[in-house]
Amino acid sequence: GSKVEDVPLKALFAASNELPTKNEGLEALYDRFILRLVVDFIQNEDSFFEMIDDSNSTDSIISDISENDKNLLISNEDLENWRKQIDKVKLSDAARAVISAIRKELTLQNESLSEEEKSNGELFEVGDRRWKKIAHILKTSAFLNDRNEVDLMDCSLIENCIWGTEKQQKKAKEIVEKCIKQNGLDCDTA
Repeated sequence: GSKVEDVPLKALFAASNELPTKNEGLEALYDRFILRLVVDFIQNEDSFFEMIDDSNSTDSIISDISENDKNLLISNEDLENWRKQIDKVKLSDAARAVISAIRKELTLQNESLSEEEKSNGELFEVGDRRWKKIAHILKTSAFLNDRNEVDLMDCSLIENCIWGTEKQQKKAKEIVEKCIKQNGLDCDTA
C-alpha cells in the first residue's frame, strides 16, 4: 500500500535465471546486489533426486524449528554487536595493495575495450560506494574467521563483487587471482 513500515531485514537474497538486459531500467537494482554468484544445476544424481523428492516445503522447514534451534538463530542484538566488531576490523597493507591493484587492472581493462564492447555494457563499473561495501564484506569475512585484519584469502571474495556481465565473470576471476598473487606475502621461510 501507501504506508511505509520498518522491517528488521537481516539479509536479502535473490535469484534469477538470467542477468538483467541492458537499458531495461534494472541497472540500479542490479547494482545493489554486491555479491554475485552463478549457481549451476545440481550435478550429483543423488543430490538432485533428494532435492526433487523432498516433501518439505520452505514453510514447513521454518515452522519445524525446535525451541533449541531457535536459540541458534541470529538476533537483531547479535547483528548489531557484530556490526560494531566488524567496523573495528582493519584492512591489512596486503589487502590494500590487492584492492589498489585490482582497481588499476579494471581501469586498464576498460581502456582496452573496443567502442562496441563499451557500448554493449562490458565496462567494469565499480564505483566508490560499491568498493566500500566490498571492503565491508572483506572485513566481515575476517571477523567470521576470528581475525581482526583482512587477509589475502578474504580478498578472493572480490571476484564475486566486480563483474556485471557473463563475459566479465571469467575476467574478474583472472584479475583478482593475478593481483592476489602479485601482492601475496613472501612464503619463503628459509
